Amino acid sequence: MGKLKSIQSLRGIAALLVFLCHLFAIEQQAARRPDLLTSFWNNGAHGVDLFFVISGFVIVWVAADARTGCGPSMRFLYARAARIYPLWWLCAAAMAGAYWALSGMPWDAPRLAQYGMSGDDHLIRSFLLLPQAHHPVLGVGWTLVHEIYFYLVFALMILILPASTRLYGLTIWASVILIGSIAGGAKEFADSLIPLALHPMTLEFILGAYAAYLIKSGIQRFARMSLFVGLLGFAGAFWELDQVFLQGVDYVVYDMLAWRRTIVFGIPSVLIVYGLVALERQSRWRGKLLALFEKLGDWSYALYLCHSLVLAFTGRLIYQALGAEGPWAIGAYLAIGTATTLSVTALLHYSVERPSIAFFKRHRPTANRTLSQPG
Repeated sequence: MGKLKSIQSLRGIAALLVFLCHLFAIEQQAARRPDLLTSFWNNGAHGVDLFFVISGFVIVWVAADARTGCGPSMRFLYARAARIYPLWWLCAAAMAGAYWALSGMPWDAPRLAQYGMSGDDHLIRSFLLLPQAHHPVLGVGWTLVHEIYFYLVFALMILILPASTRLYGLTIWASVILIGSIAGGAKEFADSLIPLALHPMTLEFILGAYAAYLIKSGIQRFARMSLFVGLLGFAGAFWELDQVFLQGVDYVVYDMLAWRRTIVFGIPSVLIVYGLVALERQSRWRGKLLALFEKLGDWSYALYLCHSLVLAFTGRLIYQALGAEGPWAIGAYLAIGTATTLSVTALLHYSVERPSIAFFKRHRPTANRTLSQPG
């Protein structure tokens, strides 16, 4: 299947939200100021929740009808690994190199000491995207740990379940997460296999998968209503209206941030994804309105991986040269940091990511060719 313009546009929007969140967070660190320039984009971090929903949608969209067996399962994993790991290895290695240049070690030694982690184990787990006690060497990689876990379980479903029963498999999976979390098996941060398996944010992948099944089944008549409710819900969560309405109410689920974001950002995200894709499938898509975000969606993975390192490097240079006081330094950071990040993103996308995708497509197994499309 070809790319869905709506999905690419939403990828671009999700990446932009995360970028804006980190743009101001890294500025605060670089300038050593006590407060953020603005806290408005703090919840841009929840572009990750939209990413997770999109990932679940795309996997079902391209792979739900794969034949059962070892061959299709391995081809699915090959396609996903080829999409995720090459650019991740490059960006994670760049981050390790930055640590080495600054401290003589390719990791954040003080942080690892706090968690009792060895540097070698940290790097191995980081490059393989395995769960560990804290974030990988490149911090945004924690989300890819969840991605890889979702791919592995879906590959297992392809291995053992007929295509007609995979929707039921997803439902059983969601039930296990709910029961395990209620039983106390979930943690805020997935530091090992069991907390990863029972992490509430996996439900966002499954919700996205449900949306894909609905559209593949021809159930698309709720597109406009879903999009409206989803946008309204996401905006309300962005403004943290749920926190205002529930002040003084004892909701145990809100004790864990992961559950809050799954509910108040994950559910609106799946409504947005369903609504936009359904409109596109109905030929009611106004692609020109979101053409810029669609292009950004093509770059979204490169942008997501490189932006924090580029912004940290840019901020360090600018504030050392201009000082932390005055609007000139702030303006220079915001303008140069954004321009440099987009330039590095474009360079990575066109010189590394696209050639890598093309290379692994040429060498992929011949069956189920659609599984190697970017997701």
